[in-house]
Formats: sequence, structure tokens, C-alpha cells
Amino acid sequence: MKGDGYISNEIIELFTEMKDDLLKSVAHKKIVIESHLHVFENDQAVENLITEIKTLKEELNSK
Repeated sequence: MKGDGYISNEIIELFTEMKDDLLKSVAHKKIVIESHLHVFENDQAVENLITEIKTLKEELNSK
């Protein structure tokens, strides 16, 4: 049928664009999640340091 190649190419192009957009979206979400994880890890490290400081202060005060 005349024009079938054109329709096929348009469909392929559309799916390629959709795939590229989805990959960009997933990559962006991955970056956002990784940055949140990094902040969470930093918060945990700060909490651990605060606990350690309190423990050291208590040890110093008890001597």
C-alpha cells in the first residue's frame, strides 16, 4: 500500500521520542533520589556525631 513506509517511519519516530523522553525522566528522578539519599546519609552522620559529642561530654564531666 502506498504510504505504508511513511506511517511506519512516523510510528518509529514517535516511539523513539517517547523512549527518549522516558529515559530523560527516569535519569532525572534517579538524580533526585540520589541527592535525597545523600542528604539523609549526611543527617545520619550529623546525628551520630552529636550523640558521640554528648557521650564524650558526659565522660569528661564524670571525671
